[in-house]
Amino acid sequence: MTTKKLVMIIFVLCLLLPPDPSRSILADKSAGSGSWTQHAYDPNAPGLESNPLKGFIPFAPASNSFPHSMEWFYIPLRELQSGQRSFHWEALEERLDDIASRGHQAVFRVYLDYPTFPAGIPQYMIDNGVPVRQYSEYNNVKSLTPDWNDERLMKGLLSFIRAFGERYDGDPRIGFVTAGLYGFWGEWHIYPYDGDTGMEDRQMSSANQARLLEAYRNSFDQTQVLIRYPGVNAAISLKKHFGFHDDSFAYETLGPEDWQFVPSLKAAHLTGLWKSRAIGGELRPELQESIWESWPNRVGQDFQKSVEATHASWLLNDTIFNEQLSSTEQRHALRAHKMLGYELFVSASNLVMSNEKGELSVKVRIQNKGKAPFYYPWDAEIRLLDANGNAVHTWNPIPWSLPEILPGDNAYERLFTGQLPTLSPGQYKVLLRVPNPMKGGSPLRFANENQDKDLAGWLTLGNIGIAPAEAGNNPDPEPSTAMAPAAFKNASGWAAQDLRIAAEKGLTGPVQELSFTDSITREQFCEIIIKLYEAITATVVPKASENPYTDTGNPEILKAYHLGIVNGTALHQFSPGALITREQLASMMMRTLSASGKTVASRGGKTFSDQQTFSPYAAEAIMFLSSADVIKGISKDTFGSKQHATIEQAVIMATRLLEQQIPKS
Repeated sequence: MTTKKLVMIIFVLCLLLPPDPSRSILADKSAGSGSWTQHAYDPNAPGLESNPLKGFIPFAPASNSFPHSMEWFYIPLRELQSGQRSFHWEALEERLDDIASRGHQAVFRVYLDYPTFPAGIPQYMIDNGVPVRQYSEYNNVKSLTPDWNDERLMKGLLSFIRAFGERYDGDPRIGFVTAGLYGFWGEWHIYPYDGDTGMEDRQMSSANQARLLEAYRNSFDQTQVLIRYPGVNAAISLKKHFGFHDDSFAYETLGPEDWQFVPSLKAAHLTGLWKSRAIGGELRPELQESIWESWPNRVGQDFQKSVEATHASWLLNDTIFNEQLSSTEQRHALRAHKMLGYELFVSASNLVMSNEKGELSVKVRIQNKGKAPFYYPWDAEIRLLDANGNAVHTWNPIPWSLPEILPGDNAYERLFTGQLPTLSPGQYKVLLRVPNPMKGGSPLRFANENQDKDLAGWLTLGNIGIAPAEAGNNPDPEPSTAMAPAAFKNASGWAAQDLRIAAEKGLTGPVQELSFTDSITREQFCEIIIKLYEAITATVVPKASENPYTDTGNPEILKAYHLGIVNGTALHQFSPGALITREQLASMMMRTLSASGKTVASRGGKTFSDQQTFSPYAAEAIMFLSSADVIKGISKDTFGSKQHATIEQAVIMATRLLEQQIPKS
């Protein structure tokens, strides 16, 4: 090596050394240069066959080990509703918990009339005079069909949908809900009583069908609801809020008859709906016994073409879960199972480390090689493993808008930048995963060669290195925020000074033993906010005598409720373990300020590039508190309203509010 080259190398290394003399941050070659590392695609990566919210599903529970992530069941409305506003959720809870205990999510339908089963009509409706009829079609001797246009029935159904959505919308145990309620099996038809066969027309009117759909639309914002027929007589603007389920899949799917599923989608101008709403259904029962004997299948319509035309994500296919398949049938069924829904592949990654800021930036390019999107905005998380395979830090939640990643050749870039904790010199692996929000649920796995390579459920992206500093090459150390004191477990470097101040003011006590980078729960927030309120008002909040909730008795929660700072999540429910978003945190901070009779001084307007994502109830609080520097964005221009707030963010916001509060004029 020439002297000139050696001098140049030493000069570059000196430029890279950080002010903190205890360590030097070095990325691997690709990350240091800012170039992209390409990753190998593996359609047979471990765990893909059990990816959540897709594939074939059984009637709960399955009898064999064919892989699946969801289970199906029916439940009669009679078990859930005993009056216009009287609901009993125990039967539904039992089924959801049973399925969740196996690590699966549920897909289900509530019915009133299931041929051959006892009537599912709530008894109070019959007692109140809703007309019911017997019938013998479909070998029925037990069930009854109601007058679908009786207003007493309609009011009961609308009341149920509202209560159903209020309690279960967004429940992580639920994959999808099919609208059900109306028709035989809840399938929105009552053939042959439809006016086309010469028999009595007993159909629900188009206006009443639209009323049910409007109730579902207004009651479910998070959990996707699927309906049976694209041709249902309702406005297209209303139907676009729903997915669809084809219950005669690969039998009456492709046409050519205009009443079959795909022609119906085309006629309803809904062929592109799959990009935002899920398509599911049932493989026609008559096909299930023999369809996998060959590939392509020789019975029914072409399965692969049916999937490609509908972009289906899941199908009820009970036979494969309850009968012994030959090796050939098993192979073909597994191929078809994996074909359904999404298949996400991280094609490239870029790891960039900043010495100056003490940050790690992770960029990934994600392709969807499947047939449909992943429909829910699950958050990602990134983890560092040391050389012994131990987790040393995890960043979460990371909202990467997974539903936007559509099938095709396009690669969608996603970026995360996070503060590095204090790390000992050595090599660290950077891993990525998308955890299932349901406890015990399978994480989303990627179709990558490195999936599960170093840790089950995680994709290995690459390596970073922390090198020891060399003596004599560092300038005099400046006051450093590269690490928080040990008293604040896992706290970010940027938070150190503010957390010291918070501790001095008594605001860290309720969470002192917790990891400060963990997301904060509603219960933890209440414990902090009462400390804040008492510090602002120089009073002690008395213990509340009334408890409106059945799921908590925490006195700090009850104090916050009676002060008007927090509300419940449903009737008699507080959900103490639920996480809080940054915009919810801002809103509740504002209520605390109002309850205390104080305010803060605005320092001028603040704008964020993601203001359009603010919920209406939180927008004013975010803008006011950010103008006073009580709350800040996750970057210079981005607030991150839907990200979950961390414990350290909540504590620091509370501290700023305490320091800046002034009497209202």
